[in-house]
Amino acid sequence: MVNVKKIEYGLAKWLDRELMPQLPQEGWRKVVTGAALSLMLKKSENLVGGMLENPFFKLLEIVDDKGDVDIDTVRTEIIKNVPDKGFIIDLPLIGSMTIKKNDIDNLYRYIMED
Repeated sequence: MVNVKKIEYGLAKWLDRELMPQLPQEGWRKVVTGAALSLMLKKSENLVGGMLENPFFKLLEIVDDKGDVDIDTVRTEIIKNVPDKGFIIDLPLIGSMTIKKNDIDNLYRYIMED
């Protein structure tokens, strides 16, 4: 079980170390993406906290009474459902990005780091 702050911190490291290097290193896309990710991370506590308060997520029983998330179960279930070729996420202004199982493992590793 991990707290929301640890998830937010791990997500920030993953975005910075895994996503940003895949983007063009110059030009407006880099600037817009950097600004958008920065804003998203500043709002992430509200986003993650709000998501965990959603009735659907409560039904999944992945959050305990203290608000900690069963990240091991979440990771296991996501990995089981990611196709071998990954899945594509379309990012406005940036383009598409393929997320593979190793990306999920890397995100998990960043979340679990101290």
